[in-house]
Amino acid sequence: MKTEYLNLDKSSKLLIAFIIITFITSISVGLLQSFVDKWFSNRFVTITVFCLHAIRTVCYILPALAIKNKTFKIISIILVSIMIIYILISPVFAIIHSNVF
Repeated sequence: MKTEYLNLDKSSKLLIAFIIITFITSISVGLLQSFVDKWFSNRFVTITVFCLHAIRTVCYILPALAIKNKTFKIISIILVSIMIIYILISPVFAIIHSNVF
């Protein structure tokens, strides 16, 4: 019975990793934003929150890698890659267009 939990296939491991990483980064960001007053003014906390968001975003590729059908895997990797690039670049464009500089 115990070996059944240890014999996970690659797809299961990728999906479990995705769930764990997404959960931990989401909880961490939520706690930082809740308990640090004016977290956006603290450079270290802002960078930490951005890094956690980036890790969570890049992690979106894991379910695409878990797909077993080769054609669907390639299509999903392409679509998820476009989504990841958009999510990571959109804050940069928002900062540029907000006339902060």
